[in-house]
Amino acid sequence: MRLADLIAGYESRVAGDSNVEIRGLSYDSRTTQTGDLFFALAQNPEQKLKHLDEALNRGAGAIVTSGGGGWEPHRTAVVVECARPRRLRAAAASRFYREPSASLDLVGITGTSGKTTSAYLLASIFESAGGPAGMIGTIGAFVGDRKLYGGLTTPEAPDCEAALAEMLEAGVRRVAAEISSIGIAEGRVDALNFRACLFTNLGRDHFDYHANIENYFAAKLRLFSELLPPTKRSDPVAVARGDEAYGRRVLESANCRKISFGLKRSCDVHPIDSRFGLDGITATISARGQRFEIRSPLLG
Repeated sequence: MRLADLIAGYESRVAGDSNVEIRGLSYDSRTTQTGDLFFALAQNPEQKLKHLDEALNRGAGAIVTSGGGGWEPHRTAVVVECARPRRLRAAAASRFYREPSASLDLVGITGTSGKTTSAYLLASIFESAGGPAGMIGTIGAFVGDRKLYGGLTTPEAPDCEAALAEMLEAGVRRVAAEISSIGIAEGRVDALNFRACLFTNLGRDHFDYHANIENYFAAKLRLFSELLPPTKRSDPVAVARGDEAYGRRVLESANCRKISFGLKRSCDVHPIDSRFGLDGITATISARGQRFEIRSPLLG
C-alpha cells in the first residue's frame, strides 16, 4: 500500500516520495523488515536516534517521527513528521489491514476490575450463539484455543489490527476485547470500530501513569465519549452500571444507545431475585421489561 494512502487526512509533513510502497508496519527497530513503515516512539532522544538509524539500516521504506532531536535522516529516507505518531499509527494500521473491525461485532470492555472475566463470559456467549469467537486481553489474543498474540492487555495498534484481520479470515464475527486506560490514552484503539463498549467499575489503579483518579477515569471515559459514537458499526451501544456515580457519568457522556445494569430496579438490567452459594448463582433477571432465568456455576 502507498504511504500517501496510509497517512491521508492526518496533519503531517513528508520529506521524500509519498508514493513509496509500504510492505509492513513496525515500531520495534530490532524486527523492522525491508519496506516497513517504522514509527519512532521512544521518548528518550538518544534511544529515538538509535532506533531510527537501526530501522533504516534494516531496510525501512519510510519512518514516522515527531521530529526534532537533531537527527539527520539518510538521504534516501522518506520521513513523515507529525505531532502525534501514535494516533497516526492507529489510522495507518487500520488502513493497512483493510479495517477489519468494520466487519466485526467488536465489544470493548474497560474498567478497573472484571475486564478479563467479562471478556471470557462474552466469548462463551458468542460461541454458544454459533460460530467461533475472538478474544483480546490480558493473556493474549485468541480464536477459540488458538493464540494469535501475547503481550499487552490492549495490543499496540498494528498488533491489534493484525489479530482482528486474522480473526476475520478465520470466520470470526464477534470479538470481546479488554481495553486498558493506558491503551486508550496512547491512542492504540483510536481507529477501531466498536459495536458496543462496556464499563465495569472504577478503582484506584495505574496512578504511576495517570497521576490521579480523575485522569484515570478521563482516559476510560474517552472510549465512550469520543471513540464509540463515530464507529462505522450501526446502532453502537454503551453499557455501564446505573447504580453508581462513575457508571452514570459514562452513560451521560455517550452519544448513542445506552443500557444500564446494576442491583437497583431503576437500571435497565437488574436482578429480581438472586441466590448465591457454593454451587454458583441462580437468578431471575429483568432486562428492559423481559424476564429470564439464569443458572451459572460462577462463584461471586
